[in-house]
Amino acid sequence: MANSSMPNGRGYVECRSPTAALARQSSVRKSSAGDVSGAGALPSLGTAGRLVDYDALIKHFDCPVCHDWVTPPIVQCRKGHIVCGPCKSKGLKACPICKQRFSDVNNWMMEQVSLVIAFPCKFQGNGCHIYSELIHKTSHEALCSFRPVSCQYGIRGCTQILLYHLMEKHVLECRFRPPNLQQQLSSSSRDSSHN
Repeated sequence: MANSSMPNGRGYVECRSPTAALARQSSVRKSSAGDVSGAGALPSLGTAGRLVDYDALIKHFDCPVCHDWVTPPIVQCRKGHIVCGPCKSKGLKACPICKQRFSDVNNWMMEQVSLVIAFPCKFQGNGCHIYSELIHKTSHEALCSFRPVSCQYGIRGCTQILLYHLMEKHVLECRFRPPNLQQQLSSSSRDSSHN
């Protein structure tokens, strides 16, 4: 599949690659071929042919304590190292990197940058390739096809936890499914076909 952004019907755009997300957000425009004055010309691109090294950028948002993404409000120590709010609120008194006390001032610049880049879905390790801006990340993850879910027959003893997109098949074959459910489904489909 090409690296492009696509509307998803939920009021936001999901990006299948961080490069596509950055390109979509970029306000840099190519200059005309005859422009030699330098005005409006693109900045020099590195050997990778891109304006931003996304992998290097996103690593700056890794919490050194829990390794989740640091999102606003972004807490910093006196030397500027950042940690996520939940780790700080759990009683963290000093920076895990330099042992300095935390500042009373949030890292405003990192907060602003975090609002304009796309973060990978937290289920990326399960196979999800969606990158979303912070404002949409939680809503995507709540409905992500790669999120782990428990079998609906857990109350009957099934302990299976599968990815959402694999659960439908499991439910049909689950040994904890009520035995008369298949008969009910078969009879209701026969009744609807006779009408």
